[in-house]
Amino acid sequence: MFSERRYSDEEREALAVAFGDLLIRPARRVVELAAAGKLQLDGRTLPPFETNASTVRSLAAAHARRRAGLATSELAAAPPQDATEVLRRRLVNVADAGIAAIERKQKRSRGEVAFEVLRQAARAVREIAAIPGPNDPRPPAPGAQVNGRRDGGATRGGPGAAILAEIRSPSPVDAPPEPLRAAPEVPVDDPITPDVADDPAAPVEVRMRAMAARKGWNWPDAAVDDDSGTNFDDDPYPGPR
Repeated sequence: MFSERRYSDEEREALAVAFGDLLIRPARRVVELAAAGKLQLDGRTLPPFETNASTVRSLAAAHARRRAGLATSELAAAPPQDATEVLRRRLVNVADAGIAAIERKQKRSRGEVAFEVLRQAARAVREIAAIPGPNDPRPPAPGAQVNGRRDGGATRGGPGAAILAEIRSPSPVDAPPEPLRAAPEVPVDDPITPDVADDPAAPVEVRMRAMAARKGWNWPDAAVDDDSGTNFDDDPYPGPR
């Protein structure tokens, strides 16, 4: 069985990827590539190192189990609060090491500060601090209502805000109907003149309206010519024959 202390994380992963993903066969060939300094990981060539075929096969098998979700952690059998506390402490150690690396880099660069990296480190520390301890109550879910108030801020920007706005906006079915509006009055240019009443080629209604205009009547109230006694309803062809 291989000893994990003998290889770096990059070397173990490079051996597992070469044999398990790139399908370099036999395992002895992977050993030769590692010894010649030709083993690559994520496009980078690793320095030469020694290994053996048994280690290559074992690392590739463990890598495949992790990828398939078959590899289990010892914390899986621990009580949830104990497992969370172990992970919380490990995150604290990682954050401590990361901040120390930022400080060392700052000293080498003569005080130059990478504020974006610093902001990410502060955000990580804040999120770690939100993880409850072994005896602390479970925190509310992000955005949950606590005593009638939302825990945390609302999403105001980015794709999340657009999705929430779409969900909260009333659908066309739920929206109230718009009030009915009267159609605007469109002025009509009436070309009818009294002379049209004597034109036998004009339409009947046009001639009747022209006759009413000649008499000074309001169409269609005028139905009878008082002078001639002509009933427009009975005689649809007023005027000379």
